[in-house]
Parts: sequence; structure tokens; C-alpha cells
Amino acid sequence: MDSAFPAPRAHPIDRLWRLMTDVRLLWALLALLAAAVLLAVLLPQLPAELGRSEAAERWLAETSSRFGPLGGGMRRAGLFDLRDSWWLRGLLGLLAFVLLLRLVEALGRLAQPVPATAAAEARRWPLQSAFAAPSPLPAALAEIAESLQQEGWWVTTAHNAGEGHIVAERSRVGLWAGPLLYGAALLALAALWLDYAFGWQEGGLVLVPGRPVALQRDGTQVLTLTESADGVHTVTLQTGDGRTSAAAFTPQGRARLPGMVLQVTGQGQTLTASAQTADGAALALRLLDQPGPDQTAVTLVFDQPRAERSFLAPARQVVFSVVAFPALPERGFAGPTFLVQAFQGDQRTLLFNEFVEGGASLALGQDRYDLRSGQYLVARASHAPGRPLLAAAGLAAAAGVLLALLRPTGRLYVHLREARRGTAVTARLAASPLWRQGARWLNAWAATYGDGQPLSP
Repeated sequence: MDSAFPAPRAHPIDRLWRLMTDVRLLWALLALLAAAVLLAVLLPQLPAELGRSEAAERWLAETSSRFGPLGGGMRRAGLFDLRDSWWLRGLLGLLAFVLLLRLVEALGRLAQPVPATAAAEARRWPLQSAFAAPSPLPAALAEIAESLQQEGWWVTTAHNAGEGHIVAERSRVGLWAGPLLYGAALLALAALWLDYAFGWQEGGLVLVPGRPVALQRDGTQVLTLTESADGVHTVTLQTGDGRTSAAAFTPQGRARLPGMVLQVTGQGQTLTASAQTADGAALALRLLDQPGPDQTAVTLVFDQPRAERSFLAPARQVVFSVVAFPALPERGFAGPTFLVQAFQGDQRTLLFNEFVEGGASLALGQDRYDLRSGQYLVARASHAPGRPLLAAAGLAAAAGVLLALLRPTGRLYVHLREARRGTAVTARLAASPLWRQGARWLNAWAATYGDGQPLSP
């Protein structure tokens, strides 16, 4: 076989192609990428929402100082911000280039194989067998090709003076596994690049029912949370051009709005207070810890356990002090509970002192104060334009894995040459790792056609 198509001296581009498409290089790059992911898990990483602000520089300085003398070098190497590290971007770029070359190579296997190319590649295939067939070369060539076709192989033959060549693929459908897997990996890398280049994330958004919150990255986008009577939270997005859209949070704490996804990262208690006079007119209230105008309804936000918040009814000079508890089982309260105290303006005369669970309606003089408990949400807003590509990559990868498992591939190259007694046959096989019976099949196949006589040197 080695004399069938003499191997010319390799061109530098051919050597480079062989190096870049070597499976050992691919595994080395994947191992380095896995090490980078492990570092990202073990080492603290700069929160994406900090971006390149002064807060990010402070975070990096504080984090690197915790590692002593090594901290400075680790920071310069980008170990605390792997998402923006130069070496990880270079590694991903090299991986994408290698995957692209392997995709081109895998697509090339879908075309009609060229015997000369297969002969050159077969010199590196590990599985080989040689035997002598009793039939003359043309008959042996036709018989072997027909037998392989009957077994479902995709066969190409070539015949010249005194020599014959057969290139066979075990599964033409299974050949699509490679392009699908390499294409899926490239789509995943493209999705990561899109998210890096055009995506954004902003965390720590405190969404209080009825209180608008503007996104820092774009002051024209305003989020407003509402809570229904049955406890369902809905968020409304209003943009600078006047468009509005709304979405309810799922039980998993996620809401999808045009151009962004909100994910709940925390929650806490709120208490909304309103008041009416005896004739039904609204009584103005004012928050004491947040200076601002008088309102017909105020919302107290309890962002710490057993936090105390206060509000005032200016027209009555009555101050309400409220302490929130997640629950007080020792007093028989299993849910959110508030200790509500009301004082006259001098803070000495106690008008009301009771535990309130959920909500209550309090009568002080001829006025009525309505208290209703609720929840505020802490959310993270993000925009990831690469998600559709990532979904397509997942589907392509699943299809590729399924094909690789159900239809494992194998490429067989058979060289036939005339001998004094019949035909000398040399076969080499490149079998997919998932085709575990490849070596056994080659031995059985050679035994079927051979006459038991060894080849002469």
C-alpha cells in the first residue's frame, strides 16, 4: 500500500494543517479551558454588573490583598476577572480556529473520497491487516466492494495497471455527527462572544411595589413592580419612547421582558400604609427615614431582620413606629408579623401597641389607618443576545451525540496488487472510539477473504 501512492514531501501548509487538526491539540485546548473554568469556580470573580467602574477597581484591590504577596500577580494575570482576561480570550480564539478547521475536515468526509488522499491518511491509521486473496485482482476488487456495499458501507473504487483501491465509509449518515458536534461548539463560542460584546447585566435592583426603579445603564428604562391580592408579582418596563410591556414572575423567580430577563436574587418584607378621615378623605402621610413630599400611601421597606421604620401623619402629629419580623412562632404568628406602635407628636403618649400579622385596619380617633403587608424583590437584569445561538448549539450537539452513539463511523482503505498467486490485499481501518468492535471486525473480515497464506515480504 505504501508504494501505491508515494508520499510527497509535505508542504509547510500541509504540516500546519496536520498540526492544527490533530486531535491531541484539541484535547489540550479543552483541558486548558476546563482548568480555566475550575479557576473561575475556586477563585472569586469580579461581578459582571460592576463593569469597569471605580467600584470594580476597589473590589479587585480588596480581593487581591486577601491573597498576600501572590495577589498582585494573580490580578495582573486576570485570575480575578477571567471573563476579560487576555489569555482566556486567546485560548477561546485558538479553540474556535481549530474547531473551524476540524469542521472543514469533517465536511470533506461527506464528499466522494479520493483514493490518493485516503492512502496518504491511512499510513497513520493504527488498525491494519494483510492477506492473500485467491481471486485475480479485478475479481477480488469487485467481490470486496460488493460485499462492503451489502453490509451498508459507502464504497468508492479505483483501478489502474496492476493495482486496485477501495475507500469505504461504514455509515454515511453517521458522518454527520462530526460536523454537528463541531458546528455546535462553534455556535456556543459565538454565543459567548455575543454575550461578551453586546450583553450586559445589572444586579441589586430593589423592586418595591409601586416604586419606579431606573436602570443605571440606561436611565430611560424604568421598572415598576406591582403585587396582586393573591401575591403574584408583575413587573412593568417603560422605555424612553413611551412603550410599555409587562411580565409576571414565574415560580422560579424569572420574568422576561423585551431585551432583558429579570431574575429574583432576594426578597424582603414591606408594609404599605394609607389613612382616611371620618368623611372618607385621604389623610396625607410622610416617611421619616426618607425625606420627601407627603403621600396618600407610603411603603416601608424592611431590608434587615427586625428593622424599624417610621412614618408620620403630619395633620394629626401622630408617629407610627413599625418593627418587622419574618415570623414569631413563640407568640403564635407563623407568617410576616409587625409590631406597630403609634405615638402622639411628643413621642411620649402611646396611642397603639400591637402585633399585626399580614395587615390590619386601625382606628385612632376618627381616622382609620389601613396597613397591608407585602414583599419587595431584589432582582438582576441581564441581556444575553447569544441565547438563541446557545439553544441551537444544544440541539446540534444532541443530534451529533445521538448519531455518534447510534451510527459510529469507520473508514476502511484497501489496497490490492497483483501477486504470483491471486491478489495481495492490505487493509487499514480508522474506527470511531464508539465502534469498539472495529479491530475484531477487521480481523474477521480479513479471515473471510484470505486463503490463509501469508504475504511474501
